[in-house]
Amino acid sequence: MSALIRFIKDINDDSVFHLVGSIDQLRRQGCKDLTVGISSGGGDCHSGRLAESVLIQSRMQITTVNLSRVQSDAVPLFCVGSRRVATPHSTFVLHSVGWTIANERLSRHQMRERAEIMDRDQNYIVDRIAAATDRDRKSVEADIERGLVLSPTQAVDYGLAHSVEDVFENNFDHVFNI
Repeated sequence: MSALIRFIKDINDDSVFHLVGSIDQLRRQGCKDLTVGISSGGGDCHSGRLAESVLIQSRMQITTVNLSRVQSDAVPLFCVGSRRVATPHSTFVLHSVGWTIANERLSRHQMRERAEIMDRDQNYIVDRIAAATDRDRKSVEADIERGLVLSPTQAVDYGLAHSVEDVFENNFDHVFNI
């Protein structure tokens, strides 16, 4: 059985909750081939790690497709695919980790703690992209630090995507939209 999940959300606890629920349902139904179409501006690193972990542990054959944009923390999620496809008008954006703080008072200790968390998140993303692209870790880190925007063909040259395809939707047994 094959399935398509269109993940058209930013990465957060709620969107990953729905993604995990869909994956669990498909696993119980015996799905072997899963395509995850992604259009996401990224989001929360820790929610993204959970999504990646569940996809990897699903033991399904995973294809990921950039439907429109794969940015920030959506890039490591895209890297989970053993087959990674970019659609012709899609964009990839790699950049360093940031933290949004809204009206929050932090002590010096809390600032150091948050900085350490950001460093760990950044290292995780660099490692995930380096492993998927077979690129040197230092070059990926430099690309992320300066910011890198890739077209579909540039993403193939970079090793992030394997191909550029106009139509990827087959006759899936199940389709989920998140």
